[in-house]
Amino acid sequence: MSELLFYEKPVALNRERHKKLRLKAMDDGFAFSAGVNSVPLAAIEFFEASRDMTVLFQKGADGHFFPVVMMSLSNSGHALVDPQGRWQGSYVPAFIRRYPFALASDGTVCIDEKSRAFSETEGELLFTEDGHAPALDSALAFMRGFDTEMRRTREFCDGLAQKGLLAPFEVEVRPRDGGRAVRLQGLHAVSTQKFSELRGDTLELWFTKSWVAWIYAHLHSIGALAKLSSDKTPTSLTH
Repeated sequence: MSELLFYEKPVALNRERHKKLRLKAMDDGFAFSAGVNSVPLAAIEFFEASRDMTVLFQKGADGHFFPVVMMSLSNSGHALVDPQGRWQGSYVPAFIRRYPFALASDGTVCIDEKSRAFSETEGELLFTEDGHAPALDSALAFMRGFDTEMRRTREFCDGLAQKGLLAPFEVEVRPRDGGRAVRLQGLHAVSTQKFSELRGDTLELWFTKSWVAWIYAHLHSIGALAKLSSDKTPTSLTH
C-alpha cells in the first residue's frame, strides 16, 4: 500500500535543514485528502470509522492484506471535506491526521516539505536549541502510536488470511439517472460463514486480542455503504 498518499515532496526530517521550520494550521484544513476515495486504517479505528464509512480489505503488493476505510464510492475522490477543507464526517482517520508527517519503515521521520502546514514565519517551531520542540514531540508520539497499531493490524489481517476468512467483495454503484455503473474491485470482506465456524482455542485467543470485536465492527461498517452514495446522484448498490 502507499504510505505517502498526499505527500508532494517527502523528505527525511533533518535538524539542520529544517531548523527554522514551523508547524501551523492549514488554511484549507483537510483539503489535501480530497483526491482519494480510501486510506489505510488501523483496526482499533474500526469502531469510530464504521459510523459513516465502510471498512474493507485489500491485498498489498507484498501479498499481505490490510484494511482500508472507504470514504467514497467514487474513483475520483470523496466529499467528506467541504470547499473550505472542513471535515464533514464524524471521524477523521489517523492516516489523514498524521499528515504532513510520516514514519518510514526504518523509523525515519519524514515530512512533506511542500505542505502548507509548514512555514518559517508562522506557527510552532519543530526544533529548539536543545532538541525537539513540543510540536514535534507531539507529532512523533502520534506517529509512533499509529505505527504500533498498524503492526497489531498487520497481525490481525494475517490471522484472517491464514484462516481463510477474507472473501472477495465487489461493489457496483448504479446511478438511477441512467448513468454508467461503477464497479469497485479488488476489495475483500470477512466471510460471515467462515467466521461462524471458528471454535475453541482460536476463538478464545481472538477474543483476548480484540480481533472478534474488530471483525464485528468491520461487518457493521458494511451497512454504511449506502451513506457513501452521493446525495446528488442517487444510486443502488450490489455486492
